[in-house]
Amino acid sequence: MESAADLARELTLLRERAGLTVREVQRRSGIVHSTLGGYFSGRHRPPLDRLELVLAACGVVDPDELAAWRDALLRVRRAPHRRPPVDGAPYRGLEPFRRIDAGLFFGRSRLTADIVARIGSDGPLMVVGSSGVGKSSLLRAGVVPALEARPRTRAVVLTPGRRPSEVVLPEPVEALRTVLIVDQFEEIFADDILRAERAAFVTTLLDAPFDLVIGLRADFYAQVVSHLSLAAALQRNQVIVGGMGADELREIVLTPAARAGVEIEDGLVELLLDDVDRRGEGGAGPLPLLSHALLATWRRGGGIRMTMADYRATGGIGGAVAATAEDAMAELGPERAEAVRALFLRLVHVTPDALVTRRQVDRDELPAAAAEPLDEFVRRRLVVVGSGTVELAHEALLVAWPRLRDWIDTDRVGIVARRQLAEAAREWRDQGEDPDALLRGARLVAAAERGDSPGSELNDLETRFLEASHVQDRARATFRRRQARRLRRLVAGLAALLLVTVVLGVYSVAQGVAIGRERDVAVSRQVAVRSDALRSRDPALAAQLAVAAYRVAPTPEARSSLLNATGVAVPARMPGPAAVTESVELDRTRKLLVSTSGSAPTVQIWDVHDRGRPVRVADTPPARGPLQTVAVSPDGRTLVAGGSKGDVVLVDLADPVHPAPPVSLATGGGDVLATAFTPDGATVLAGTADAGVRRWSLNGGRPTELPALVGPASPAQAVAAGGGLVAAGFADGTVGLWGPAGALPSLVVPGGGKIYAVAFSPDGRTLAAGSADHTVHLWDVTDPGAPVAAAPLTGATNWVNAVAFGPDGRTLAAGSSDGDARIYDLATHRTVATLPHPGPVTAAAFLDVDTLATGEADGVAHLWPVRTPVVSTFDDAVFAVGFDALGDRLVVGPGSKDGTAGLLDVTADGPRELGTRVRDPAFSGSAALTPDGRTLAVGRSDGTVGLWDVGDPARPVALPPPPGGATALVEQLAISADGRMLAASGDDDAVRVWDISTPSAARPVATLTGAGSYVLASAFSPDGRYLAAASADTKTYLWDLRASPPKVVATLEGPSSYAYSPAFSPDGRTLAVGSADKSVRLYDITDPARARQLGEPLTGPSNYVYSVAFSPDGRSLAAASTDGTVWLWDVTRRLSPQVTATLTGPTAAVFSVAWSPDGTRLAAGSADKTVRLWSADPQQASTALCAGAGASLTREEWARYVPDLPYSAPC
Repeated sequence: MESAADLARELTLLRERAGLTVREVQRRSGIVHSTLGGYFSGRHRPPLDRLELVLAACGVVDPDELAAWRDALLRVRRAPHRRPPVDGAPYRGLEPFRRIDAGLFFGRSRLTADIVARIGSDGPLMVVGSSGVGKSSLLRAGVVPALEARPRTRAVVLTPGRRPSEVVLPEPVEALRTVLIVDQFEEIFADDILRAERAAFVTTLLDAPFDLVIGLRADFYAQVVSHLSLAAALQRNQVIVGGMGADELREIVLTPAARAGVEIEDGLVELLLDDVDRRGEGGAGPLPLLSHALLATWRRGGGIRMTMADYRATGGIGGAVAATAEDAMAELGPERAEAVRALFLRLVHVTPDALVTRRQVDRDELPAAAAEPLDEFVRRRLVVVGSGTVELAHEALLVAWPRLRDWIDTDRVGIVARRQLAEAAREWRDQGEDPDALLRGARLVAAAERGDSPGSELNDLETRFLEASHVQDRARATFRRRQARRLRRLVAGLAALLLVTVVLGVYSVAQGVAIGRERDVAVSRQVAVRSDALRSRDPALAAQLAVAAYRVAPTPEARSSLLNATGVAVPARMPGPAAVTESVELDRTRKLLVSTSGSAPTVQIWDVHDRGRPVRVADTPPARGPLQTVAVSPDGRTLVAGGSKGDVVLVDLADPVHPAPPVSLATGGGDVLATAFTPDGATVLAGTADAGVRRWSLNGGRPTELPALVGPASPAQAVAAGGGLVAAGFADGTVGLWGPAGALPSLVVPGGGKIYAVAFSPDGRTLAAGSADHTVHLWDVTDPGAPVAAAPLTGATNWVNAVAFGPDGRTLAAGSSDGDARIYDLATHRTVATLPHPGPVTAAAFLDVDTLATGEADGVAHLWPVRTPVVSTFDDAVFAVGFDALGDRLVVGPGSKDGTAGLLDVTADGPRELGTRVRDPAFSGSAALTPDGRTLAVGRSDGTVGLWDVGDPARPVALPPPPGGATALVEQLAISADGRMLAASGDDDAVRVWDISTPSAARPVATLTGAGSYVLASAFSPDGRYLAAASADTKTYLWDLRASPPKVVATLEGPSSYAYSPAFSPDGRTLAVGSADKSVRLYDITDPARARQLGEPLTGPSNYVYSVAFSPDGRSLAAASTDGTVWLWDVTRRLSPQVTATLTGPTAAVFSVAWSPDGTRLAAGSADKTVRLWSADPQQASTALCAGAGASLTREEWARYVPDLPYSAPC
């Protein structure tokens, strides 16, 4: 063995001789599947420690043989690569192009010209593109030189960095036109940047006397939309940076090589283009990976000639980055692996919604042990060093290096905790090492544990910070002990003074209670933080931690965490053996679920009659070896399971509590990768690694093997039967089909991605296949001889391992290695629910139309509600929501891009669309529902209002429109509590009021004028006498509608910007007004003529307060903000309201919030095109979460997440 290809070939032969699949090696070695695939394919070489794990998994134990493998690895490492120096390279690798690299920048001339032409034409220009599409290179090496080639023009590039407030803008030069380019604008949305600092930076940019260009990563689009000034720029003036065409790709390969005198072998360019095309646009874009592969190929060819052999040896586009990183790891040796891990985990950032981005750090933040790894990775251009800063060369590294992905996925909480520790240490230093900035209590314990954990090497500042915190903590403890000793002496000396003794005893008890209460508050807050960090990946565990946090102490943080847990789908947990849950299947009639782990020789049997409390009733008697796939017969009385080494067993489930011993159908040969029954239950199918699809007939009482269905020479990784057909998914990317007469033409997946799952629809007319290309492929197989491909289902960002049709055939669930199970509406191909998991989703099956079972890589099966608290079936931002008087219906008003308004049924476990939507492309997003739920009002962009009879939601009937509409957009609609009056607030600075007591004959009541600008929203008082109108002129006008004519009785001032939303308290004595100055003001309007502001403004939101609403009992106030949150205050004391909770979940601005009539639920509409419901009652939330929790927290989980308190199961 002399090359990486030789090593990969020999490793593959070793695995095959051992009779192992890659998945089996994964289970035995603990190495992630994708990383192993790289070793066996030759994309990268294993370091010595991992090679030894692979060898052990394959049964290599002889010392001489182990030594021979080690020598071979060393030879491959030392193989000459003819590496020239990086200086003078015609390619940049992962590093973005700079201004000085303009001579190497090609392929974007047309886009560069378009951008330059549009700068300054209509306000700020937004240049938007996905990660890896080349925005930074385009701006710096394309746009900047093009601008500077123009007379009297200069271009200045800056990035926000970690401290936008410290960014210094250039001074204007009178004789020059200045174009200010802000690259990587998404950096301002890091959660360690204060919202006020973010807003100030945006204002500074927009007020600067320059032509402004902003480069933005596309997945931060929603955050930008929440800033109205930036949203306007997006609407008016943006350029989308997409992928490159074939001619442009040829240019970026050939032109730099030609200029450098480098020869390119015939066929290499076509090979590169094919690889780029196969990668598509999933995850990070392919351009940085292509650039790195070109650099690695150039270096391997000695800077003289680039060949296909050298390209393949680098690992190609899909593996060159990983190969370079693994080479660096091998160079550093296993003894520095932890230092490398610590370095890279400091260079990544995990956002609250689990988005992973690179993070720029100060050089002095890195621990001393990182110095040598840093130099090695900088030398290989995977990490870049700036002026005192360090960061990853490109975010593509986060996706392209499997080892780094593994580190991140297994330590997301730790990444956040380490960053918080680093920030706390810096704050302590910046405050002159103020003792008040040191950690104490639960925060100190958690930080100390994190500092002691593997891969958490601390730098000098963090070490001193923790040591000082410990010293202070010990000093406090010593002081308390001295106090206690003095107290005991005093008690002993004054024993005769009973009264004093009693007093001191009471004092001591009180002190103890106070200390305990302080501890509980600290623990509650810490557990709530941990719950919040877990929610985006493990909502089941997060929900139980939220319950625990609230029960320890009802802090605002714990209450927020608890209520937020109700705003996402929460499954019931069913823990199995500590291994991957390979397969789940269901007996829908008897409500039984069976699952296999791939490591145990048994099948677990669960009773799932109570979806929230599944009970593990039995395990099957053990088979000969581990079982990794299972299927249940249509009548539920028999299961078939397959395992390693060709094992296939049948188990009689007539008595599921006492399953019969397994009956062997087969043994020996390759692994059984999939099992299934035909719909009549008469035939068992088994997909194998080496023998196609084996079959057994169960007719006649004794199983009889039938001829196998033979497909390509590739493992049959999935099998299904339906509609008289058998389908098998193969590792070569084909789907085999067989009918009663034999084999049919195979189906081929574009791009050749491995097929991991297949399923037929209940009617047998549609076939679905989950693929390694991150896609669910669909075919109409009504005519099996001529299947018709349908549009695929997309959205997954990794392999699709499982597919399952809903019982009604209208939905399909797909489980992916990206950790999500997605439920699709097959009529629209829209994703209607995304269910997050801690690890790859390996199995999926529907119990009924409302319940989905999944299995995942941590060995836990879950039962999910299909109807989640989030409705995401709209095509535009949701501007209006509101309940009817019974709380059964919720009106939804999306924006004009959606062109509809409609109702949700909110009576059951989760909201669902009710009836038929009302459609009108002129809708402005304003909508309201009468209290009886029978009349729907919608506002239009032309100023008119439409009325619809929705008494029968399935057949809405248009009513005559109210006469006398406006001519400008209707901002908002309000209906009085008795349902008799309708008010429309508009951009014509007026409010129009109609009597709709007879909806089919609405009549005008008044047109209220006098506002100095747009009227953005209005509200009726509970008795219908007054109407409050909030205006963009910052004022809120209070009208007496019973006066003739109606008149203004109060003009409420206070906000420094738009008044957005008014709301009356249920008793009509208090008015709340939300404002664009990020606050809410309360006014006493008991006597409108003497209206006055109550106390100070309520603050907390970091952006506009767009909507406010009082709870039905008047004790709470909700405020929806364009920062994506809903804030709750206890307003029982009007002069001193207290924040009780902050609701999160929406990924963009929240435009509307409403309470249910009983005050137990909150609904909100958001710019992320969703409607979300939360429980508003902590006790109700705890009860509901525990009722559906499944298995409670284990003692081990408690010790990990609540280490400061003795175990107490939350549910």
